[in-house]
Amino acid sequence: MSLIGFSKVQSLAATSRTAGLSIKKSKTKVMRINNTSQDAIILENEVIEDVNSFTYLGSVMATDGGTEQDVNVKIGKAGTAFSGSDLSGYQRR
Repeated sequence: MSLIGFSKVQSLAATSRTAGLSIKKSKTKVMRINNTSQDAIILENEVIEDVNSFTYLGSVMATDGGTEQDVNVKIGKAGTAFSGSDLSGYQRR
């Protein structure tokens, strides 16, 4: 890991501790956008997992910045929600 990246992670952890917070390493993931470095991110001697996408507040974020995966997930959820519903009484205005 570069010294700059290392110091940012350590600084975040130290600042969090002063506020009474801690970083749960087992739940923490890293997604790199516009970053060519593939160096591992290490926090307290543990490597933080790199991911290509994650879901935040119901929206899928991806490293390519595209929305296709997010739209597909939302279409799938809508299809599941409406598949068992009876819309026969619904009239379009």
